[in-house]
Amino acid sequence: MSIDPLSNDSNYSVRGIRNTTGALVLVLLDGTRLSVPYFGGRTFGFRMPTQNIQRVEVIRGPGSAVYGADAFAGVINIISKSAMDIDGTTVGGRVGNFDSQSGWGQHGGHWAGWDVAASLQYQHSNGDRGRIIDSDSQSGIDSVLGTDASLAPGSMDNRFELWNAQLGLKRKYWDIRFWASNQNDAGVRAGIGSALDLRRVSISRCQHVSDNCWFLIVCPNYITNKIYRFV
Repeated sequence: MSIDPLSNDSNYSVRGIRNTTGALVLVLLDGTRLSVPYFGGRTFGFRMPTQNIQRVEVIRGPGSAVYGADAFAGVINIISKSAMDIDGTTVGGRVGNFDSQSGWGQHGGHWAGWDVAASLQYQHSNGDRGRIIDSDSQSGIDSVLGTDASLAPGSMDNRFELWNAQLGLKRKYWDIRFWASNQNDAGVRAGIGSALDLRRVSISRCQHVSDNCWFLIVCPNYITNKIYRFV
């Protein structure tokens, strides 16, 4: 993983192959793609809490023949915890610098013949205002036009507030998973268009006509193996 020099957002690369939108590496959650359809990459400022992650599988190299579009350079599959992995009820929390707090609750067990895995996680941080952008995209324009519109050098806006909920139901041939994520407020790092902005614009306001940015994924699977015998 690297940091994009313009947006200062995370960018996945495999064997040096990448682009600015991260559309060359396909990111999956339990086999379901997380890419945005109109450009193929992840949403800007994408975050996935780690407390409910069981493992991460990585394929280095082209995988489009198996996984389809956006897997040109590789595939990252995030596997969430099953009921057996959680095995009971756990709650926890942590605090840290930059007014950072996070909390989570998880439950894994059995109900009416189903294996049930549930997780709810919350994260918040005001971000490290000590991370300074020495020059942004407006700085280059200023140098050409002789203007002074850039706000650089200035601090990067990487605050965020995130809710994340996952529910997995498994029974014999059925495997049903729900994932909901709400990025209620998030800074734009180096700014919209990679230009610093003192107005503290929120990502959710820039991408949607509301203050909240919701994602909901429902993925039902039915798996069965049949053996045919020919005489």
